Amino acid sequence: MRSNIKCEVLNCHYNAQGVCEAESIEVKPQGYDSAISSLGTFCETFIPRDYDLT
Repeated sequence: MRSNIKCEVLNCHYNAQGVCEAESIEVKPQGYDSAISSLGTFCETFIPRDYDLT
């Protein structure tokens, strides 16, 4: 089943034509326990497209 989570990181392993195909995602704050905006967050699920998953 295709998700409705958009991804604009072109070199992410899970990016399939702008849609995240990861089974689940994990988003974390940058540095502290909370964020004020999306700029203070990052996707922990990111894996570079050429990364060997085996």
